[in-house]
Amino acid sequence: MMTSVVQEFLTAQKNEWLNKEIKAAMSDKKKDNLKLKAGEYFSTRILEETIRNVSANKKIANLNFTSHIPKFSNPSIKLNGLIADAKKNTDGLLRTGNVARAGLDIFSNSGAIDHTKELIYVYEFLNSYMPDGDMIIEHLQRHDEVAREAISNVFATIHITGNEFEQIRSQLLLMLNKEEAPKTSEAIKQVYFPVDDHYHLLSVLYPSPLMSELRKRITAMQFSESAKLARKDKKENKYNQEDIADIYNLTKIGFGGANKQNISVLNNKHGGDFYLLSSVPPTLTNRFIQPPKRNFFSDTLYLKLFQDDFKKLHRLFSDKDTMHIKNQRRYWIKHILYQVIEKIWQVRNIEEGWSKSDTYSKLKSYQKIWLDQAFHDKRTQLDFDLIRKDLSRWLVVAYNENKNQHTIQLGDDHKPYIESIIDEMQEALQ
Repeated sequence: MMTSVVQEFLTAQKNEWLNKEIKAAMSDKKKDNLKLKAGEYFSTRILEETIRNVSANKKIANLNFTSHIPKFSNPSIKLNGLIADAKKNTDGLLRTGNVARAGLDIFSNSGAIDHTKELIYVYEFLNSYMPDGDMIIEHLQRHDEVAREAISNVFATIHITGNEFEQIRSQLLLMLNKEEAPKTSEAIKQVYFPVDDHYHLLSVLYPSPLMSELRKRITAMQFSESAKLARKDKKENKYNQEDIADIYNLTKIGFGGANKQNISVLNNKHGGDFYLLSSVPPTLTNRFIQPPKRNFFSDTLYLKLFQDDFKKLHRLFSDKDTMHIKNQRRYWIKHILYQVIEKIWQVRNIEEGWSKSDTYSKLKSYQKIWLDQAFHDKRTQLDFDLIRKDLSRWLVVAYNENKNQHTIQLGDDHKPYIESIIDEMQEALQ
């Protein structure tokens, strides 16, 4: 009985071949003939023969499975690549370890003479994934009983069993060169990377399996049958449940020139072209007001802005306590508070989430909720007493800051009066 791994591999290879060979203008008879041929080409019998042939090839040791190949920097480099063992981490970075099922590439220091069609076919098979998430080539390496049984079943599907399986397994594993390159090459691009008080000189290698996966996903996004149909329906104003997605400002980079087959199997498969994502710096937006780093009252409410209003209050608090003067004091305190509210909303209009930056780690926690729109749904639960006390304290200090010797000074005994006015404006201030 054929295992699902072999079945899926043959079906995928067959469909890929038919997509290349069948043209829209072909007659139905030609299309049917090609489908018959595909059934023969991509059968367990042909797969079995191909694996036997490749494993018996004396040049198999020239081939290397790898994730990073020096030849992408310069085809003349004859260094071993490496298989990066990077763990998956939710750090938001596009890097080795974070891309599921990216697979491996394969290259030969002897160049394209080793990249036969049979080799590429076997490479695609060994790069296929088992149900547990490991590739077939990785399963061949494992010695645990579960892995050995699973991989034995896969090869039994194509009639390779017993001692013959062990022999072919040993031959195929010659393509996994674990020996790391003991040196770099002057032809590889190098960068000084800062580490503490020193620098590490790094040789930058291209992760061709990731580049291949990126190319496949972008191509599917732009040119798959479902993507083309979605764009057509949109143009004709028809409903289509498929989302239309695209990535702008893409650039292509080419490797290998006319001899792209000398670089690697994946480079040859993609015609030497890979996409580069845009990596320009983000566009910065001018801010007309800076968020407070420690305290809204001292960092944002500049006294110069309120100077004229406080001068009026200086005169009013030094005058007699008539009803008219009391009303005037209340009026000008409210006038100052309205300007404070305006400043509050200027800060709230800054892009939400600004207070989550380390720059604002020392800002009082209640002020983050009060001023950052990211927390607007928590604002109704905010203890208004914190705002009332800080605001009345600021108003008393600001009033006393520029008063002259003939002006009455405000103190703690004036705060209840000021806080009563703040309470009247609680809804606007909170």
